[in-house]
Amino acid sequence: MRGRREARRRAQAESEFVDRSPKVSPKPKTADDVDFEPNGTRLGELLLERGTIGRDQLIDAILAPEGDGRKLGSILVAAHALTEDELTEVLAHQAGVERVDLRDVEAEEDAVGRLPEAMARELNAVPINSRDDGSLDVVTSSPDPETHRRLEELTGATVHLKADHLERVQLSLDSAYRALGDVPQFIERFEAADSIRHAVETVSEGAAMEDAPVIQVVNLLIIQALRDRASDIHIEPLETHVRLRFRIDGVLHDILELPASMALALVSRLKILSNLNIVERRRPQDGQMSMVVEGHDINVRVAIVPTMFGEKVVLRLLDKSRPLSTQRSWACPKKRRNDTRS
Repeated sequence: MRGRREARRRAQAESEFVDRSPKVSPKPKTADDVDFEPNGTRLGELLLERGTIGRDQLIDAILAPEGDGRKLGSILVAAHALTEDELTEVLAHQAGVERVDLRDVEAEEDAVGRLPEAMARELNAVPINSRDDGSLDVVTSSPDPETHRRLEELTGATVHLKADHLERVQLSLDSAYRALGDVPQFIERFEAADSIRHAVETVSEGAAMEDAPVIQVVNLLIIQALRDRASDIHIEPLETHVRLRFRIDGVLHDILELPASMALALVSRLKILSNLNIVERRRPQDGQMSMVVEGHDINVRVAIVPTMFGEKVVLRLLDKSRPLSTQRSWACPKKRRNDTRS
């Protein structure tokens, strides 16, 4: 009797295991294996129905190697079979969400604050608006159910998905999440550390390296300049403060003011990074440094010139991994784009 019960238990467990196993369709190996359904809802079928791509182009993309992990849409865009805008239009239609152009949208600060930056970048999603009922409008390049679910879990609110293509979402993320937002806390730490300030005033290399607040300020400054597509960073000591400016599209913009007491430590940190003489303060110096910032390979030219209130520094940034941008990819609102034409 006991043997029969054990046999029935094993048979039941095996049947449950089989029933719960996912049934995954094998990837087609030849063109004959590719099957399309009339009025289908899969991405490739929607593209065919709209006449956006041809059947042969779709088959080539489906049969492409999967080694790099790209999705079908990315493969078609890389093959120039369709544009990012055409792909986004179809993805929005497939998901039943609104298509927006982030170049015409300003993300609201309170909406941005409801989603941590790290998760926003992981999901390629930028919050743009908080509604009166507490729900949130979020634009993403992947308007799929999994992204929707994770966004609602992270924000604890009802999320209304909208779609735009990846490049514009990333540009909007760079604009919405300001790296310099953490600078005030490092300024407070710097001003509170009297012993560190005295050590920096001796201009010893070791002291400059140990000055964590200054290191963080320099790092955040370069990160924000890259996000803003700035070509230059100007660090200008004045009588009462240090003025920081970015050159963007040929125009200098005031970005931040630092206490005058940070000027010496800031310049010393940059001299160390670019292998310049940190003791020399009366002659101009030129140097350069290379670094990787948020996955970008950066080369920085450094020019230091003595002035009445200290040493002025200009950093020329060259992002070797970023192609030249076009006005079509600008993430600024339409009004600002129109202003640049006038």
